[in-house]
Amino acid sequence: MATKFGYQRGRAEDGGWFHTYDKSFRDAGVMVVIEFTGSPLPEENQPSALISLSFRKLRGTTTGGLMALSDVPPVLLAESWRDLHDIADKGTGLDPEWKKKANHGY
Repeated sequence: MATKFGYQRGRAEDGGWFHTYDKSFRDAGVMVVIEFTGSPLPEENQPSALISLSFRKLRGTTTGGLMALSDVPPVLLAESWRDLHDIADKGTGLDPEWKKKANHGY
């Protein structure tokens, strides 16, 4: 679902799983990162939970550390927050048992 909002799959980790979707804003020097419980490669349509929304400083072709929210341009913060909520709205809703069902180490 995140790809429909312009996000790209994050790096694959050990075991061929990925846990983030990223969206770069080069002009602002910011990368938006949505963390979720993960998906194996190739991607499968399986239940997952959103974990966090964060912002990293772009440095050329690499990313730096986490940015304080006060350093994120307000419009970018608002748009990213809306993206996160729109992605969540397309899901199945809050499940209090998500940690038991995610089965991805959370």
